[in-house]
Amino acid sequence: MKTATPFFSEFFNTDCLVVEGVPHFSLTGATKTLYGHTGGSSLEALRAHLTKTAGLQTPAVASDLSDLPGILPVCFDRPQGGKQEALAMTQDTFKSLLKLYRGKNTKAGRYADEITDKLIGVSLDLILRKEAGLMHEEAAKEVNNSILRAFPDSAKAYTGPLGLLQLECYRSYFGRPKAQEVPADCSTRFGRWFASVLNEGIYSRVQAGVIKEVNRLKGEQGGTTWQYLPAEVRNALVPSIMMMVNNVRRDGWYNMDFIIKGLDEFFPRFDQGYKRPRFN
Repeated sequence: MKTATPFFSEFFNTDCLVVEGVPHFSLTGATKTLYGHTGGSSLEALRAHLTKTAGLQTPAVASDLSDLPGILPVCFDRPQGGKQEALAMTQDTFKSLLKLYRGKNTKAGRYADEITDKLIGVSLDLILRKEAGLMHEEAAKEVNNSILRAFPDSAKAYTGPLGLLQLECYRSYFGRPKAQEVPADCSTRFGRWFASVLNEGIYSRVQAGVIKEVNRLKGEQGGTTWQYLPAEVRNALVPSIMMMVNNVRRDGWYNMDFIIKGLDEFFPRFDQGYKRPRFN
């Protein structure tokens, strides 16, 4: 039995294992992430889907999961002492599950949609290697930059007025009126939609020369448009942001096109060549 080293992936929100220098997903962690818990029907569902992707006859019992391609038994040292046995899942097997679940209106399907969107232009293996501490600092920084380039204005939760707008949009978008915070990682369909809202509703009201300089800084250092705007520009944008906050509370995210058109009457925009995004 091979020895593994456990670590947690913030990007995938699941437990993982390094086996012989290669990052794998923990089968238990993947089950909990996809289904919400680890035992009983969740494990059976995962087993059935793994079997489908492998094209083999379903194992008779859950312990036979290790007979499937892409699943291997491992052990690792427990913090309190002794060894812990586990099952590791290869990256290709995990990706095949995402492909199988994508588009389905289930917890696993929604997770697959979000993760697949997040992986556009970003290497799954490099993300795991970075989080497992298997690459040097400069390489890890480049991975971070590649994520920011793929999702420049949606990779992090905002603070201040933009944070309030993001929170209200998030509550409306997901139908969670009692939500208290936006997850730190919003590089999802919501994140990309929210980035288009910022471009159309907020940044289109900033002079093109300012935006050009901001984009230059973002290209060199990463980050978001908001953090590079001069303080006086950010302050001037606050009234338009707060108007959007109030209108989202009243009308909902799906009326964003109407909200932005109404905003134009009070806060004229500069012509920066933005294409009007579809909000619904």
